[in-house]
Amino acid sequence: MRFVNYIVAALLLLTMCACSTTKMSKTLLNTEDMPDVEFKYALEIMNNGEWQQAEKAFLAMTKRYPDYSGPWTNLGIISAGRGDASKAETYFKKAVESNPKNAIAMTGVAILFHQQGDLGALTWYQRAISAQPDYPEAYFNLAQFYEKMLRKPEKALSYYRRYQSLTNEKNLAVAAWILELEQIKSTEDSQMVVSQ
Repeated sequence: MRFVNYIVAALLLLTMCACSTTKMSKTLLNTEDMPDVEFKYALEIMNNGEWQQAEKAFLAMTKRYPDYSGPWTNLGIISAGRGDASKAETYFKKAVESNPKNAIAMTGVAILFHQQGDLGALTWYQRAISAQPDYPEAYFNLAQFYEKMLRKPEKALSYYRRYQSLTNEKNLAVAAWILELEQIKSTEDSQMVVSQ
């Protein structure tokens, strides 16, 4: 159950991160500002829960600005939120194609693979971390992957710790998971000493 709640939370984190990357020019609007203005408008619609309208706005942007990765990323988030993993994967990969440093989109692909039990998620998480080493959500999701899918608590522990170090606020759930994994590790270490 914690895993399902985690996936929903991860998608919401992706949405918030995608939303926080928008920048607006403080100068008077001109034609060069239009992609930023349109993107901000689409994000506002998305944040208001009007996902169908936001989807239309992002799709229109992909036609006018096909090399911009933000609209593709948000279309992936919308599709994932609707449960359409195939479409979400296509959009996220298009975002990465547009911007090979788009850690949000890479993490999106990884989460989709993770949900399907596909070990290819590991590669996508690692790509996201390589592209943007200070992107905490990639570490958080990778920790979950190591803990739940690969059953490697020591690796999970290191990625949870990295996530905590990158976030300004301490996530109490993650802190509890770290404590739980430290206790498991301590118990395993004690058992190894006793058996020797």
